[in-house]
Amino acid sequence: MWGGTTTRSRLQQSITSLHKANNVPEAPTENPVPMIHSTRHLSFSLEKEIAKSLAFISVTSDDNRKVMAVCVEEHIDGDGITIRIASNTGDLSAVTAGFRRIGKILEQVAREPKPRRIDDVETLFREVIALDIDRILSRLRSRHVSKRTIGKPAIITQLHDAIHHESIKSTASIINKSQSLRDLFTELEGIPDIKASTADAQRLVYEIVTQVHALTSSTDLHLLFRDSKLEPPSLKAHLTLAFSKLSRYYSDAYSLVCAARDKECHVFRTVVVEPFHIDMPPFIDETIKVHAEIQLLFFYEVHTHLPRPRIICASKSACYLCNLFFSLHGGFYVPRSHGKLYKSWTLPDWLPVPPARHIELGNLATKFNAALERRIKRPTRRHADPNES
Repeated sequence: MWGGTTTRSRLQQSITSLHKANNVPEAPTENPVPMIHSTRHLSFSLEKEIAKSLAFISVTSDDNRKVMAVCVEEHIDGDGITIRIASNTGDLSAVTAGFRRIGKILEQVAREPKPRRIDDVETLFREVIALDIDRILSRLRSRHVSKRTIGKPAIITQLHDAIHHESIKSTASIINKSQSLRDLFTELEGIPDIKASTADAQRLVYEIVTQVHALTSSTDLHLLFRDSKLEPPSLKAHLTLAFSKLSRYYSDAYSLVCAARDKECHVFRTVVVEPFHIDMPPFIDETIKVHAEIQLLFFYEVHTHLPRPRIICASKSACYLCNLFFSLHGGFYVPRSHGKLYKSWTLPDWLPVPPARHIELGNLATKFNAALERRIKRPTRRHADPNES
């Protein structure tokens, strides 16, 4: 690979061998934030929050095979950003169009002499709902979505039942909020054909997510359920996580508007959205994938003249192999890893990377393969299957 001693077939053998020995080599980890001294207009922490918000919003369907990755490339003059997006599978046209609409809203917010406060958040939030409605319906376990949710109780129904459980001390306020959510969800489920009633569906989902955010902002569900006798016991963590994710559609829209309003950081004055996809050559097995984060990393290996972002963030935690490669590469930060290994993973060594980068990438591939071989020889300690999101 890139003229080094490690070939693609040898790397694939190492990946397959480790997968056979232990397909979850590490427990989920949060990667430490590196010490970075920079003269950029966009702080590291703000770049990270923007990338995380955009990565979350980028998931528009319930296809768990489709993992998105996002990075925020600051323009040299500090008055603009390019949002680059990639996916390990599937078409990017819908999310690209949606992100461009979101970008236009954020440009308008950044250029306003006086912020409109709630109006700006509402405008962006409605665009997020329109883009992500299929994914939100799936999170709600609505009857209007795919077969994956068939037979599973709706989470708003689960919340309503949990709040009325005899072991939970619910206040009148929580009970009222839960009932309001249930009424909205009942109205949503009553729509005969959701594709023919887009405006009604978006209105109801907007209200549901707004009220979920209000509920989770005022009530610590983990604390509320902690000492309860809910069955099964896993329901406590499930409801807490499910409602925190629903709440994020509002909170992430709010965070993006706040970032765009920052008058000391002008990067949202110009927002460019560019998709990137690595085509798989015919000599590669069709089951093999270049993960979305790796695609963005190699975009910058090919386009060495462009300013590099510091963070590449995916809609799921990085897998074991992505996390290992990023740590050895050292050019980009990924926030976390779920520790699971996928044997269909590969590196795109067929891309037209400039010759000046070949020696370093060849050495990197050799180090990467050596790390896998060392891991294969270690005593096996398999971790539990993680929550990947």
